[in-house]
Amino acid sequence: MQTGGNLLSGQSMGGAVDAEMIRHKLELETYTADWPAMAPHFARGVVVVCGPELDVLDAAVALAQDDATTVAGWMASGALRKATDADGHAWTDGSPTFRFVIVAPFVVTELVEAS
Repeated sequence: MQTGGNLLSGQSMGGAVDAEMIRHKLELETYTADWPAMAPHFARGVVVVCGPELDVLDAAVALAQDDATTVAGWMASGALRKATDADGHAWTDGSPTFRFVIVAPFVVTELVEAS
């Protein structure tokens, strides 16, 4: 199964795979982490943030399927976005917990707990 792509930069890696199978695989690969564990991924510029209205698995499946239309819609609405420097500063100052799944090259995250 081919996962990933570069939808956030407008390049698709191609290949449609059954969404249910992808979702199941990604559910098994979904974890939680604190900011120190997430910081190296942020430094590489690969952290993608889901807003509260978007489930991390829904976003991960769309990225894995190279569903450019859906991803572009979420990005346009702000439901999905690349992490910003402001995010990094806020996360460094706090002690957030993230739920995440890797869809290479991206680390798709949602904030679970912020302090």
